[in-house]
Amino acid sequence: MNTSIEFCIKKLSKKFYQRYPSKMYEEILSKEDRPYSCLLVKQHGYLICVPFRTEIRHKYAYHFQASERSRKHHSGLDFTKVVIVTNQEFIDEDITVVDQDEYKEVIYNIEKIVDLVIKFVDDYVEHIKGIKKLHEREFERRYHFSSLKYFKRELGLSQKKEPEEEDMLRDNVKKYYLEQDYNCAETILRCIDEEYGIGLTEDDFKLVSAFGGGMGCGSSCGALCGAMAALGRLTVKTSAHATDGFKDTCADLVEEFRKKLGNTDCSELVKIYKKDDVRCLETVCLAADVFEEFYNTLIAEKLK
Repeated sequence: MNTSIEFCIKKLSKKFYQRYPSKMYEEILSKEDRPYSCLLVKQHGYLICVPFRTEIRHKYAYHFQASERSRKHHSGLDFTKVVIVTNQEFIDEDITVVDQDEYKEVIYNIEKIVDLVIKFVDDYVEHIKGIKKLHEREFERRYHFSSLKYFKRELGLSQKKEPEEEDMLRDNVKKYYLEQDYNCAETILRCIDEEYGIGLTEDDFKLVSAFGGGMGCGSSCGALCGAMAALGRLTVKTSAHATDGFKDTCADLVEEFRKKLGNTDCSELVKIYKKDDVRCLETVCLAADVFEEFYNTLIAEKLK
């Protein structure tokens, strides 16, 4: 066996599923109170977590051959449902039990399995970066139902977007604000967290819920408040006072918001942008534009 291969078998932790709830990240596998066991492979500074599944009907997987379970079902390791992990808190450190015959088959074929899963991930990354484009039909077949799209930051894909992805932050605004009925502050924070992978939990999002509707009274715009919360999470290490230039950075973001939308107060913005059918959708979309431009010009470089 190649001794340079680093791997183990673990389960993803509850914190991972708080960060990536199945109701929002449909391609990520989850079972209530019983997370999937995964083969973890270390590559490029992150962990590729490949779930063991009882039924796999496609070819983008390693299909077990030697276990009793595989003879009754179509068990294997599903490459289309891999997740990428850089936060060790997302890994459950308890001992993980899997089918012993399948465990032995994994050990015996580990080099082959690792090569296959790394190629599956690398092909996705190279296609998105434009290094080695797959035929569009082949890319669609492999990755249409893949969970890799949720891990662009971990894969080094979030800084430079493909042309068709330029409006992703705006598109997510529609998803959260209209389809899932979150308020303006919750929506913008969820969108930023999803786009830039800042690692918030479901409980974290509740911290900005009271800022919707200008704190319920038409005061400071909730979308701006949610964006400010994201700014703090991205740039503050220990405290605001201990972060050089943080006060000025906050003021700059507020000023960019004011320039783009004409005001920072909810009571004034609703007069301009609110519509009966979509409420303050345009305000939140514009707030997303402001934050995205601000991030790309002022924040991204500092985080490198």
